[in-house]
Amino acid sequence: MPELSPKNTGHEATEPTVKVVHVPDAAMNREVGKVIAALKKRLRVPECDWKAALLEAVAQWPLADEDTEGQRLDYLIGGEAFDWRLLALRLAGTVGDALPPAALNSWINDPDPAGGFAEAEFTRLLGVEKYRSHLNYFYGVTVERALLASVEAEVTKRQVALGVSATERSRDEAFERLYEAPYESLWPEFCAEDKERQRGESGPKRDHASLADVDAFTYWLFKRRMKLMDPARLASDTRKGLTQFERMRVAQERRLLDRLTERAVPNAGEGALSREGAGENPRPVKRRNRHLQ
Repeated sequence: MPELSPKNTGHEATEPTVKVVHVPDAAMNREVGKVIAALKKRLRVPECDWKAALLEAVAQWPLADEDTEGQRLDYLIGGEAFDWRLLALRLAGTVGDALPPAALNSWINDPDPAGGFAEAEFTRLLGVEKYRSHLNYFYGVTVERALLASVEAEVTKRQVALGVSATERSRDEAFERLYEAPYESLWPEFCAEDKERQRGESGPKRDHASLADVDAFTYWLFKRRMKLMDPARLASDTRKGLTQFERMRVAQERRLLDRLTERAVPNAGEGALSREGAGENPRPVKRRNRHLQ
């Protein structure tokens, strides 16, 4: 499997991870072209499993990040955390109408970390190194974001019980509980450490940051928490994050069932069909659409 290229930020990985190497641009462009050509050829085969084909192309992809069509795409955050969905969507954009748009969008936004594959098959398709880096992304970005949401919800619930209106203070207290510092000091510290994201003394406000910025910040917070907390607290917080992740999965599944019900019975009013028995949960995490322009 080709090694990922360009920049190594110097962070220690939380798991054995993909190596980041420097390769001349011309050679790298040839490698990228080969991967895309092989994917197109594979998709022309009748009854091809296009999801497996995309993951196999992801396994062969040589770039850790790139600038394409005016967008910065960071597939390997901090040289450690691999976002396979972002890369799969990037590759899907190279094959024209060879993929079913609705099914592709549904798959990319399916919260199942393994994309609906059995774990062993997903590992085989992605390759061991990239699979390990995918785990870094899952725990360091997806679960970390769920943990922060869970703690913020706890703070808000307590405020409401005390008769205090929920404000931005909920977020600040959640940051202080998990990272021992308020958000307003952590974001500039993150920007200062990540040279590519230095934008003035305090950096951009998070609300105006790109998705790549937010993912990188979340992973940076995860690594900070790993250094701050004792093993028992880390294990407890991980369980809390995974529990919140599952709540998000169930909530998204309910929304999907609602939409399917509306399509199946377009003329029915509210409550025409019960959610009970509507079908099994397809193990989907909360994820934003990532359509490339």
